Amino acid sequence: MTSAERWGMMEWVITACAVIFVCAFSLSALTTKPRIGVDESITIDIAHHIAEKGVLNISTAPGVYPSRPYTIAATGYAVTYPLAWFFNVFGFGFVQARIYMLCWIAIFLASVLYVVDELFGKYAALFALMFMVTFATFYDIGRTAMGELPGFIFFLWGTHVLARARAGFYFRAKQNSYLLAGLLIGLAVATKPSLYLSLVVVVVIYFLTERRVIALRSMMLVALGAALPLFVWVYSIFPYFWQVATWREAYGFLANPFGRPLLVNMWYSLRVLPQSSTIWYFAVIAVCVAWMFVHNKGRELSNEAHAFVKIALLYSVFGLFYFLRSPGWFRYLFAMELMLLILWYPAFCHLVRSLKNRLPKQKHIGKHVVLGIAAFMVVGQLAQLLFFSAILESPAPQEVSAYVLERLGDTKTVGVIDNQQIAALMPIDRRYQQFWWTGVGLVGKNPLAYDRAELPDYLVFEKRTQDEFVLPYQDVLDQYYTQDTLIFRTYYVFKKK
Repeated sequence: MTSAERWGMMEWVITACAVIFVCAFSLSALTTKPRIGVDESITIDIAHHIAEKGVLNISTAPGVYPSRPYTIAATGYAVTYPLAWFFNVFGFGFVQARIYMLCWIAIFLASVLYVVDELFGKYAALFALMFMVTFATFYDIGRTAMGELPGFIFFLWGTHVLARARAGFYFRAKQNSYLLAGLLIGLAVATKPSLYLSLVVVVVIYFLTERRVIALRSMMLVALGAALPLFVWVYSIFPYFWQVATWREAYGFLANPFGRPLLVNMWYSLRVLPQSSTIWYFAVIAVCVAWMFVHNKGRELSNEAHAFVKIALLYSVFGLFYFLRSPGWFRYLFAMELMLLILWYPAFCHLVRSLKNRLPKQKHIGKHVVLGIAAFMVVGQLAQLLFFSAILESPAPQEVSAYVLERLGDTKTVGVIDNQQIAALMPIDRRYQQFWWTGVGLVGKNPLAYDRAELPDYLVFEKRTQDEFVLPYQDVLDQYYTQDTLIFRTYYVFKKK
């Protein structure tokens, strides 16, 4: 494999077309496809609180905050604090949050091009770019204001720096490279702990299998580099982090944040796994990548590229395991999928060369075959993205919120029941809410449970929440509220009599 190669006009034209496609596809349905989800609205709400109140938490009533923010803040400070600054500069809303994520996407695409070009050459970089911009999950998860994509950027750069640290690529003093790698990997973990916490184990295994005397010293330097971003993460979301009780509670939550027994989750995930065509697609890619790593006898991969592939494969194993622990949530495979797509082209080139050497009668298999199959995969992904993707689309939270905000004016209050997407857009100082959070249970006080004088002026809830949240307070609703409207035949808006 080659290091960075000279780029010509064709390569830059392809890159420009890919970027234009990403912008056009993303801006065509900026806030409605993918729809604003609960996790994303939590991140947006936290950033809004940072911007207005300087608090990394979300209020359930004016001045009232959950006591354990680490159970809610699934996305770290590397995303929420810059987003808060973005809100301060450009205003608050879902549009601003999605535009902010387009900035992260631009950084991601540039990072992929640079890192892959350095390690595997320009053709691998171009195909990695095309695989990304035609991958439906990239838009479904990467465009949402959460930590998966920003965390992957830190993961990608951390892996790249770590792989090249031995050669002193970035600094003459190798220890500085290891410190930088640790800093980047620590940022990845702090940005999306649920997705990248396994990097801690991956790095340890990587060094333990290096068979070098200096491996332990290098590992300690990486740990030292990671300590700062991880400490900032702990300080930002763990109240009273110096107390043993805090860590006991945190461990109880982080060990199983899904609210169901792990064996039940694993049994369900194992049943779901073979039914997904995406899993089979990436299983084939993973086999190609593993083949490239194991059959590197001709040293076709540079030491740096081989180390990069090693870390990627180790992470993929742990990423798959974490998916199995979840209730079948495929978003936990996101980073693994991106890394495998990055490595597919060099892996397939390596596989074809191996076949040519092992099958003398197949000498006609050449670069044009590799390019043809890679192009076919790009076209297939593009067709799936445009016509068959399951990216959920909905304008409901924005339209319901706009309707309610118009009626609130500058003084009225609102209660939102189990709908964080709508609650996130309501004024912080005039909002009451209660919602269900996986692994935690009910968060906040039901807006209907307050005394008459404190009941909010408006009430918003969905039909699906009536039995659990509204029915126990039906007498309060009947006595003090009248129905204002029903939006999309799903969202009730009540106003105080």
